[in-house]
Amino acid sequence: QLVKTENKWTTIPNLPGAPGMNIRSINDKGQAVGNTTTDEDSTNRPHAFLWSNGKVKDLGALLGKRFESAAVDINNKGQVLGYYYDGNGYRIFLWQNGKFIKLGTAGNRYDIILPIAINNAGQIIGEIWKGDDHYFFIWEKGKMKKMAGFSDMGKTSYMVGDLNDKGQIVGFFSSYDREVDKITTGSFLWENGVLRDLGIEGAMVTGINNRGDIVGSQYKMGWGYHGFIWRDEEVISINEFLSDDEIAKHGFEEYLKINDQRQILGKGVVFNLTDEMLSSAKKK
Repeated sequence: QLVKTENKWTTIPNLPGAPGMNIRSINDKGQAVGNTTTDEDSTNRPHAFLWSNGKVKDLGALLGKRFESAAVDINNKGQVLGYYYDGNGYRIFLWQNGKFIKLGTAGNRYDIILPIAINNAGQIIGEIWKGDDHYFFIWEKGKMKKMAGFSDMGKTSYMVGDLNDKGQIVGFFSSYDREVDKITTGSFLWENGVLRDLGIEGAMVTGINNRGDIVGSQYKMGWGYHGFIWRDEEVISINEFLSDDEIAKHGFEEYLKINDQRQILGKGVVFNLTDEMLSSAKKK
């Protein structure tokens, strides 16, 4: 995994013996979280990790080496949101100030409950399956409530990606029309219970910051996936900021998160954007 800051690439090292890692999120301080494996666990189960100040911390080992775990998000307070599986169900955790706090369990109430993102106010969004019932939730001040606005969940598949401090939530969807044998895909912005189609076909939107910048990946015939930023009702290709050598060497395809410093976390990379770079790309 790589991080680019001040035009320099820094390698994020894997844990000892780990074949690779999956970075899931980044905060405004440049701390990143995700999951990786370690040779200390012969079962090769993934462990949650935190990358901070140039060092990788194995959070999964603190939970217990026999548990599968993953960190999915981190806010500016350093609160790490994740989940682990203990053999009986998926359990949501918060890691803060060196301690784990359990927030929920699949137990007998749900078949599966998974966290997705946390903002600086401590609001958490996640996803629940219980039999045929499937919905998204917001967890706030110790209470969980079902998110409104996701109609026709049986025919349309939704994926929620991120939320900001304003409570705006982004994601993407797909639906299949049997009569015309067509799959429709797109992206959305959820706010105050209202779902808005952003009109970006074939896009997977997974990140939003407090400026309202939205980041994701879009598939186009002939050149596969490429990253984009949705800003001021306009789609800007991230490839505008990259050289051909960078694209070829690092394979920029999946863009996951964007923080308020406009650091963009992608599949293996982070790089910084400036207002001048955005303006230049918009002129093109």
